[in-house]
Amino acid sequence: MTKVASEMLQERSTLLYCKLMKYIRWLRGDRFNRVVWRIAGVLTSIYNDTYLLKGIEKHSGKSLRILYVGNIYSMRYIAKLLFSGHPDIQKNSRIFVKRVGKLIGAENADMLIVCCDGFFSKLFPNDFDFIIPEWLKFELDTSPPLSVIERGFSSGAKKDVKRIISRGYTYELTEDPIVKKFFYRKMFLPYTIKRYKDEILPHYPIYVKYLTDMRGMKLLMVRDRDGNDVVGGLVKFSGDKAILPSMGVLNGDERYLKEYAVAALFYFHILVAKQHNVKRINFGNTRPFMNDGNFQFKRKWGMEISPSDTMTNVYLIKIMNLSPAVESFLTNNPFVFVDPVSNDLSGFLYTKIIDPSNLIKLAKRYLTLGMNGLYICSPSKYNKELLSRMKDLHNATVYNSLEVRMETHKMLNEEMICLKISKRVS
Repeated sequence: MTKVASEMLQERSTLLYCKLMKYIRWLRGDRFNRVVWRIAGVLTSIYNDTYLLKGIEKHSGKSLRILYVGNIYSMRYIAKLLFSGHPDIQKNSRIFVKRVGKLIGAENADMLIVCCDGFFSKLFPNDFDFIIPEWLKFELDTSPPLSVIERGFSSGAKKDVKRIISRGYTYELTEDPIVKKFFYRKMFLPYTIKRYKDEILPHYPIYVKYLTDMRGMKLLMVRDRDGNDVVGGLVKFSGDKAILPSMGVLNGDERYLKEYAVAALFYFHILVAKQHNVKRINFGNTRPFMNDGNFQFKRKWGMEISPSDTMTNVYLIKIMNLSPAVESFLTNNPFVFVDPVSNDLSGFLYTKIIDPSNLIKLAKRYLTLGMNGLYICSPSKYNKELLSRMKDLHNATVYNSLEVRMETHKMLNEEMICLKISKRVS
């Protein structure tokens, strides 16, 4: 099947699915929607293309070789994350998902990355170093009074609220079809295409068009002090819950991000939730890499992470050569991973040498609600002095709010020492 024919088939399948959704009353709940997308994710992960990516790692300037298995759209995101410029991409034969474990140890790659539905991660319980969800869901508990919610904001979010007020932003919640059409054409499409480019799944704009036209789907519009609609977001109410499934910026102009209009959309969504007695807001899916701008932007509002309900792919990561380029990637891209036994989410940071004086700063930036803990890991051979200091660290008054525990693991083809940081239970 040619690429054009495959994309046409995907588009027609999505349109058919959206039409069916209009006639199935059970879709007033989200269960059917999740089941359909999960089945589709499993089926599309059974056979996958393999790619060999060769190029210069983004931060170290060193040569890096990645063996990637999965869909091309996720591959483009991974390539953008790892490489400086465009890597050389060699497409190889397709492979049955159960056989990807045979690729471990390939001599021509530093790292193996497999993107597949999380269902298949159970086939490789001990073969990979990490299971990383491709997408995380960020949610905010809006059941407490607004003053309590705002106390959970970071200092940066509190400053954003002051700037929102000083800039005179206002909002309107509407179902006007003309305004919805304006949102889709002038905000969502330009913003999504400009920001995500070739990482967009072909059916995603079609699906958002369906959501925009859905009866009962509301639109939260942010206006500047001159009365111009500059940012918008779809809002779906379901009982005492709400979701912000998609957003857009006027003409895709990133100036509105710098002028706090997007921050206004998030803050006004909280105000609207309180007005409608909403107890919990789903602010949509975000990548699991903790230096990602969207990840940091959402966490500063006091949101909690959990695995995505609808986007169930995972990255299976195997480090085959802990080269300087791989070390640089791990150092500059801390991420959230899934414990294969407990299914808990935790954060992972790699560093050459663990600096105990930096723990508070790292916890403040990365330890997020919904995490079981934050692991700061380094090869044991570089951290022999740390073993003798652990008792002092554990009893230090500066860490009163944190539990610091040392663990050792065999991972990344090395003996690793890890400090696990978690909130201290009083």
